[in-house]
Amino acid sequence: MTNPQTVQHTLPKLSPQTKDAIIDPIYRVLLAVDTANPSLFASAIHETGRLILNGRIIEGAAAVTAYVYEPVSKMETTHHISNVRVTRVDEELGTASLTATVLAQHYRAGEGADASVRGLLAGGLYFVDVVRDEEDKDLWRLKEWDLRVVWREGDEGVMHGLNGDGDQKQE
Repeated sequence: MTNPQTVQHTLPKLSPQTKDAIIDPIYRVLLAVDTANPSLFASAIHETGRLILNGRIIEGAAAVTAYVYEPVSKMETTHHISNVRVTRVDEELGTASLTATVLAQHYRAGEGADASVRGLLAGGLYFVDVVRDEEDKDLWRLKEWDLRVVWREGDEGVMHGLNGDGDQKQE
């Protein structure tokens, strides 16, 4: 896993196509959540992938899907990723690491377009390890996704108002 204290100052030399393919799993996973696209989400997570969310570890694609995709895809969200850097690549092993920053806006279902409603805006850092797919060598998948929320502002209840099925709790 990429340690923020050891992020490289120089970047590996990559073709634009290879760099895009390595970065693409993080774009796929976020777009899948924002558009409620389960097949796109599944294409981005390796079957043994894991999520580390502020130190909490979720192991395996099914668990990551249940923890992230199932509840958040039912909300109205936009995730904006920037400052993406591919910091390590091993072409022989088919592994790579990248870092990025993210802003994520979250609203309860049906409330995103209502300007009078407060959502939850969060800013964070991603430290990601990806692996090349065993069958499709042009496809890369998230192996480890270390998401560190740095700050939040807004209505914390937007996230805490979800039950285990990702549906809104009835008050």
